[in-house]
Amino acid sequence: MNSEAASPAGAPGLPAAGAKRTPHHSIIRMAGAGDREAIYRLRHAVFAAELGQYSVNPTGRLTDALDAFNHYVVVVEDEQVTGFVSITAPGGPSYGIDKYFKRAELPFAVDDTLYEIRVLTVPQESRRSLLASALMYAAFRWSETRGGTHVVAMGRKEIRNLHLRVGLKPTGLDVQAGAVTYGLLHATMTEIHAALPGVRPILDRVQAEMSWQVGVAFDTPAAGQPSI
Repeated sequence: MNSEAASPAGAPGLPAAGAKRTPHHSIIRMAGAGDREAIYRLRHAVFAAELGQYSVNPTGRLTDALDAFNHYVVVVEDEQVTGFVSITAPGGPSYGIDKYFKRAELPFAVDDTLYEIRVLTVPQESRRSLLASALMYAAFRWSETRGGTHVVAMGRKEIRNLHLRVGLKPTGLDVQAGAVTYGLLHATMTEIHAALPGVRPILDRVQAEMSWQVGVAFDTPAAGQPSI
């Protein structure tokens, strides 16, 4: 789930820098085909122009082979994509982590219940908002409802606490990607469940201030509590 970064003002499909946001107008949902171009442009603004993980390219967009079969959750405000996270489900030809690590060295099983959460991206001016937490929670919820029992992610060291507070745990494996250092993180759904009480106030705000349209229930119907 690499990390969040800023988008340039005036880029097509992206919010202008400093644009005022109204949380109640925020929608979090699964991305459609029409969202992909804005996703790829925001991804280039983040991982190429800002972080230097990739070289800046003249197209102003960044995509990879996983986009042929992955899924995206997006936050949309005023019909603009203002943040996203990608989910790689089991059954595809590869995970994003395969680019950096050999499966034999991974301290967890790569099986048909492993979901990968990657390229978590939030514009710089929104990084203190609910967007990142909402996107991560949505990715966990979506994965578990499809049979996921554990998740893997790559997180920038600079924002490690963001990942730890939702239950992800360092594996001790790090990698340098361009100018960015990432740590490999993993957690079972049981471990993530155990961490949720610590972020309950944030989840309450997500539910109250954003329109949840992910296609899975926000709360556990029986208990009335957020659960992934």
